[in-house]
Amino acid sequence: MRSGPGGQGPRNQWVVLAVIIGVLLAINLWVSSAALSPSRVRIPYSPTFLTQLKGDNVASVSSTSLAIQGTFKKPFSYRSDGSTAAPTKDFSTQVPSFVDQSEFYHELLAKDVTINAQNPNQGPSIIESIVFGFGPTLLLLLLIFFVMRRAAAGGGAGGLMSFGRSRAR
Repeated sequence: MRSGPGGQGPRNQWVVLAVIIGVLLAINLWVSSAALSPSRVRIPYSPTFLTQLKGDNVASVSSTSLAIQGTFKKPFSYRSDGSTAAPTKDFSTQVPSFVDQSEFYHELLAKDVTINAQNPNQGPSIIESIVFGFGPTLLLLLLIFFVMRRAAAGGGAGGLMSFGRSRAR
């Protein structure tokens, strides 16, 4: 097998292309998972959630077992390390197992909090999953297809990594 200028043979070009594709697919996976994940601030049950409940700032809650997700009436900023965070209305917390559920339920009713009996973590819709999951990958494959066509149209002296090289003899 002949080696082209600069010591890069056809095999090395395919390895470089495979590494680039792998890196781009990893970036695609990371971006799509970040875009599809819910952005709820995790707050402690006591004192933060209880303070917001007593301050009449909890609009609604959805509960599965002892996990609670909900919305505040007014945006609230919380970060566990003490630094400032962007205010948000969406929160999640965990109710300790030793809390009296009946008393907790009556306190929610007294504060006129909407209680939902649905799954609070429904995940992304089918359309979002398709667009964010497959869209960037399909665009990447189309880009590779057009690069390969250009490389094949370049003739024998061209090649995949010979963009901008002069074909003059």
